[in-house]
Amino acid sequence: MHDTAPLPPARAAIVTDGRSVQIERWKSQLLKGAAELAVLAVVERDERYGLELLEAVRAGGLDLAEGTIYPLLNRLQKEGKLASRWAQAEGASRARKYYRLTPEGGALLSAMRAAWLDYAREMMRLVATEDVRAGIMPDSADHDPVRSRRRSRSGSRDRTQAGPPAQSRTRWADGV
Repeated sequence: MHDTAPLPPARAAIVTDGRSVQIERWKSQLLKGAAELAVLAVVERDERYGLELLEAVRAGGLDLAEGTIYPLLNRLQKEGKLASRWAQAEGASRARKYYRLTPEGGALLSAMRAAWLDYAREMMRLVATEDVRAGIMPDSADHDPVRSRRRSRSGSRDRTQAGPPAQSRTRWADGV
């Protein structure tokens, strides 16, 4: 018997349950809901052109499609949340459209950020394991709902479990 590297627990559950299509559809809906907030947050930091903005959103962990970013930018501009200007960088072959946050967009971002944080806090209370409720976020490789249920109320781990020891976990600053 040869030893193969197991899938991360979350992915293993998806594959073995045969629900990958459902999970991907659900993740797509989450992304659609978060895309506007992500774009506004990235533009808040610095003026950016479309592809640069897309790369920053992707670097932040959201797998936004190129075909999604430009309609979103156009809508936000039409609504007055973003302003734009055309500029050609030195040595560039063509001009690029740079986007920046307007005061109205900044107000929307502040409201969306507050709503997102409230929502995330409530969802964590609803779906989190006992450790997460206590303010300890498991390492992603150690996050497995089945294993989480095996832990005793004292927080000790089942010694037969694989994964990093409890002290390798990160404590959340806000204690969600």
